[in-house]
Amino acid sequence: MKGEQELGNTIHREIKNTPTKAFISVKEAKLSDGGQYILLLKNPGGEKTVQVNVVVLDKPGEPQGPLVVTGITKDRCCLAWKPPLQDGGSKICHYIVERRETSRLIWTVVEQKVENICLKVTKLLEGNEYIFRVRAVNQFGVGAPLESPAVIIKDPYMLPGSPKNLEVSNIKKDSMVLTWEAPSEDGGSPVTGYIIEKHDKEGVRWTRCNRQTVTDLSFKVKGLLESHNYEFRVAAENSVGVGEPSSPTVFYKALDPIFRPGPPHNPRVTDTTRTSVFLSWGKPISDGGCEIQGYIVECCTTTAEAPAAEGAATDTVVEEWIMCTPATGVKKTKFEVANLKENQAYKFRVCAINKVGVGEHADVAGIVVAMDRADEPDLDIDPELRKIVTIKAGASLRLFIPIKGRPTPTIKWDKDEAPLKESAQVEITSSYTLLVIDKMSRNDSGKYTVSAENSSGTKSALVVVRVLDTPSAPVNLKVKEITNQSVTLEWEPPLLDGGSKIKNYIVEKRESTRKTFEYKIQVCALNKLGVGEPAVLSGTAKPEERVEPPEIHLDSELRKGIVLKAGGSVRINIPFKGRPTPEIKWTKDDGNLTEKPVVEKAHNFTQLSIDSCDRSDSGKYTLTLTNSSVVTSDRAEAPEIELDAELRKVLSVRAGGTLRLFVTIRGRPEPAVKWEKVDSTLTERAVIDTTSSFTMLVIDNVNRFDSGKYSLTLENSSGKKSAIVAVRILDTPSAPQNFTVKELKKDSVTLAWDTPLTDGGSKITNYIIEKRESVRKAYAAVTSNCTANSFKVEDLPEGGIFYFRICAVNEYGQGQMVETKEVKVAEVPLPPSKVTLVDLTKTSVSLAWEKPAHDGGCKVMCYNVEFKPKSGDKWGTACTVKVPEATIPNLTPNEAYLFRVVAINEKGKSEPKDLGLPVVAKDVAIEPSINLLFTTYTVKAGGDLTFEVPIRGRPKPAVSWKKDGLPLKQTTSVSILNTAASSKIIIKEAKKEHVGKYEMTLANTAGTVTTDIGVIVLDNISLSWSPPEYDGGCSISNYIVEKRDTNTQEWQMIASNVARTAFKAGRLTHGAEYQFRIYAVNRYGKSSYLDSPGITAQYNFKQPGPPSTPIVKLATKSYMLVTWNEPVSDGGSPVLGYHLERKERSSILWTKMNRGMIKDTEYKMGFTVSGLTQDESYEFRVYAKNAVGSVSNPSLIAGPVTCVDACGEHIIQNYMDIY
Repeated sequence: MKGEQELGNTIHREIKNTPTKAFISVKEAKLSDGGQYILLLKNPGGEKTVQVNVVVLDKPGEPQGPLVVTGITKDRCCLAWKPPLQDGGSKICHYIVERRETSRLIWTVVEQKVENICLKVTKLLEGNEYIFRVRAVNQFGVGAPLESPAVIIKDPYMLPGSPKNLEVSNIKKDSMVLTWEAPSEDGGSPVTGYIIEKHDKEGVRWTRCNRQTVTDLSFKVKGLLESHNYEFRVAAENSVGVGEPSSPTVFYKALDPIFRPGPPHNPRVTDTTRTSVFLSWGKPISDGGCEIQGYIVECCTTTAEAPAAEGAATDTVVEEWIMCTPATGVKKTKFEVANLKENQAYKFRVCAINKVGVGEHADVAGIVVAMDRADEPDLDIDPELRKIVTIKAGASLRLFIPIKGRPTPTIKWDKDEAPLKESAQVEITSSYTLLVIDKMSRNDSGKYTVSAENSSGTKSALVVVRVLDTPSAPVNLKVKEITNQSVTLEWEPPLLDGGSKIKNYIVEKRESTRKTFEYKIQVCALNKLGVGEPAVLSGTAKPEERVEPPEIHLDSELRKGIVLKAGGSVRINIPFKGRPTPEIKWTKDDGNLTEKPVVEKAHNFTQLSIDSCDRSDSGKYTLTLTNSSVVTSDRAEAPEIELDAELRKVLSVRAGGTLRLFVTIRGRPEPAVKWEKVDSTLTERAVIDTTSSFTMLVIDNVNRFDSGKYSLTLENSSGKKSAIVAVRILDTPSAPQNFTVKELKKDSVTLAWDTPLTDGGSKITNYIIEKRESVRKAYAAVTSNCTANSFKVEDLPEGGIFYFRICAVNEYGQGQMVETKEVKVAEVPLPPSKVTLVDLTKTSVSLAWEKPAHDGGCKVMCYNVEFKPKSGDKWGTACTVKVPEATIPNLTPNEAYLFRVVAINEKGKSEPKDLGLPVVAKDVAIEPSINLLFTTYTVKAGGDLTFEVPIRGRPKPAVSWKKDGLPLKQTTSVSILNTAASSKIIIKEAKKEHVGKYEMTLANTAGTVTTDIGVIVLDNISLSWSPPEYDGGCSISNYIVEKRDTNTQEWQMIASNVARTAFKAGRLTHGAEYQFRIYAVNRYGKSSYLDSPGITAQYNFKQPGPPSTPIVKLATKSYMLVTWNEPVSDGGSPVLGYHLERKERSSILWTKMNRGMIKDTEYKMGFTVSGLTQDESYEFRVYAKNAVGSVSNPSLIAGPVTCVDACGEHIIQNYMDIY
């Protein structure tokens, strides 16, 4: 015995007993075979037990369950389990804990060596679903795992909801009192306090009002600025954190209440009756600086009554106003003025009350007559009722329709333009009508019409109801034809199909209680809900022979007549036929026979006998046959099939041979024969030969597809019989099924398939796999000895396009090939990397990311950006883009969202890459920034210059321009164009006065930034001369001006028709030396030339003076801070920046310290020099550079200064270099 169970012999365990020994043998012992075995010995003298402990040395069993997951938070949880019952004969040394996301198949080790039976798991992702498993380890290995159920990692508690009904009261110049209601949801953890925030209308940030936790539902906000407008919001806090704040209040002005409120907004009449008027209005635009305490409604009447029929009132002025509300007013912004006189004309007005008093009233427009308002009926049909209402039979129908109208309309329901059935229940009130029909049936399908009518009009609505039920009975069931073996019936479809298409009909028969073969017949329709009501054939159906008129076979001798002697006897025997058997009637000379003739009747003949004939027996004898129905006389036999012994086994035929299935059959009447192939269609090559005694199926040149089961069915009026013949065609196999690409990698393809549908009558021995590149026509063998149903094709070129095909092999050869579609050797891409937040507003988020490290072997086509609210569960696709950046619009302000990006190539989607942290959709202030393309712009004199500076910042920064320290004014030649993304300056016909330093400043609530831009105008060289002393006897018509670069001998004409004695030469190269010459021209030709000396094309500006002597303000062992002042002279062009150089005291080489120009900000320059050598002495000098590009002489030298940490006041001696 083992435990309480008695052991016996099994495959692995053998028990033998002898008179002196008991023997048990366990083969291939398993861990479960370990434990305590008990040997029980019993005889008449008593009983004895022996216990044997068996230890099987093996890996341990799985730990005892369940694997309990507790202490779940947003990033961690605790696991606990029990040691395994079976330790495998060795002490459990430790446990291995693993986890797996339910969306992945790979297990990840959480802890490789856990010595306790519990573990705290950290670094989990919030919102992810995990499965954990634990395996015990002993000296023999790792045991079976114990898995936990799926667990979603999230805080057990949630953030609380938003407080409700936030109100502001007791408004003063420096304080206001807030009251609110607790949130409807505390997130599962009690609310511990509230956070109150205020927002000044002139500011951009929300400021917290309470330093300590507020537990009450009210708070007095102090320290407000008088006459400032504030809005407030409140957020609840629990153990999880701070929830979403409430909706902000309207802006309230911090002022002591010093005046009465303004008039209420838009007072109006919402309804009237014979004795009351309903009014509503809005709050005053001005509350007088304090809370509105209530509203007063007043009315006055006219002296004349309005005609009842017309409902109009006279416009008589009444001086007396009556207060309709209590003196303290009403809190709400609506009121019912009751106890009015019917058909009386009234005027109404409303005024507000605050702490100071009653404010200005607002009149209700026009005159109001107290009378019932007539409204046309209206039926508010639910959109679901506008469709077809489908309901199952037996259920209850409830049609609820809200109604409107005054006076209350009369409601009427009908079905298909007829009254409802008596069981229908109709409920009618002033606001709705309800139709209830219990236990719906097919007869309740149809169109239900509800009509509402009052004195103002009529309104109707239609609801179509379909009852899902069995069909009604077929109609017009009748007998079409009748024979001795069958009855042919015909009928028409049911009037009601039960809301579902009629699938087929069921015909049933029942034998009549009479002894004759008569039947009761009924027909039922069938739909997906079941069998419908039967249509019963009236009367009984009596299977009879085919109706045939009676026929008499009269012998030719009888047609001549019969002559015999008196006293003789005559026998007239007449055969006949007819269906049903005719009734026989003999007459003589159109009268009945006398008693003397004897009439005998058989099934197919009749005989008239007369003995001792005399003269009275002479005459004309007439035989009349009549039939109307037939009694069946043929014998019926049920069909029978006699299968040969060979056909009862599996019939094998070699491919290419002939299949012959010969079957003997019986049955009366002769049965109908039908051959079929089970689970397939009988081939067109099949030839069927059938007689009354046998049927034969012949198929020539059979192939593998002719294998299968063939069904023979016999049917007649007496029954039905079927038989199956199994046929096996010995052939090569058919093509493998479901040949697909199971897995795609960047350099391999895993193929999978199912065994062929037919194995050709022989076992599949192996498979042959071949491949072909798309650029080739021939296939190459991959393997010819694959015995499994999958194969991995490796070492394929990344991105290559291949076709694969496979065939099965048996003893008869290779079977049919099956080919894959085009396969590109690639896989889904890796996820994108480094998803970053680029921009954020209250309704949109802009993201950017880097391309995947590997595209999977084919180009990434696009990216899906997915998002979900932080509290949501379902990811949605925000947009699909082709570039690694996107903007997600239409977000809900102040809502927290999670984002992730998925890369897509033609193989599918990558794993998503999360942004990492939730993003709250809100406007964020961004400090202005300037993306300066160039610091200096050059334009030729007289040309146009446009320079555009891209800008950034939120809110949109204010842009201001200065030139040479003074505000830049827009003129006809200088204009400024600002957009949301840039600021542009346009200079037309540039002149010398446009040269200088342009300073651009951007400012918003987040900060201010300034930059400088230099503008240089390349001016012309102006030439002038005097007219010739001798004009050649006629006036000078024009002058010709030529130039040449002094580096060449070639002269170029720059003007040929100069009328005056002055000219500006343009398009010159800065720094080049030119020579000019002038020709005078009259009607007879041009004169000799006058040339100028060499002139250099350069600016009139000078280089700036040197900056002041640098001062080392701070020196340490690793860096120094050097400052200086701007030069006294800027050379006529603004200084744009500076260059700083240093040299070691022992060296003669100067080293430039700055890569870019050091900018001038506040006329005092500073530059930190780093990368210095400790204890080394350095000297410094500075150069200035102006807008023209000229660099000044260096400043006086500062230093030497030693790189050491200062221990006190550090005195630096300046040395002068003379240049």
